[in-house]
Amino acid sequence: MAVWWAGQGGLRGRRIELQQAEPMDFQFQVDLNSATWQELVLLPGVGGTLAMRIIQSRNEEGPFTDVADLLRVPGIGPATLDRLRPHLAPLADKRHLADVPSPTPGDG
Repeated sequence: MAVWWAGQGGLRGRRIELQQAEPMDFQFQVDLNSATWQELVLLPGVGGTLAMRIIQSRNEEGPFTDVADLLRVPGIGPATLDRLRPHLAPLADKRHLADVPSPTPGDG
């Protein structure tokens, strides 16, 4: 009886069978124009250095108006961009990023 009790966790309580836990798959999206360094390093294949390059590019060259603008960041090529796409939130309308007023009805 003591062996069974110890096998069940003893005073600590019941053991948790991690092998039986269902793997959890989660999706997340990051906004390139507002993401912090901590958020960017969560992206697959993006480490601390590449995250800093993304932020530097955003600060020096302006906001990203298209996901393909990431190609301007040194270290990001087409394969990396394809890996990142599912994790990138849709970007805002280009007119709002450039502070260009939207056309109003009647303007011609």
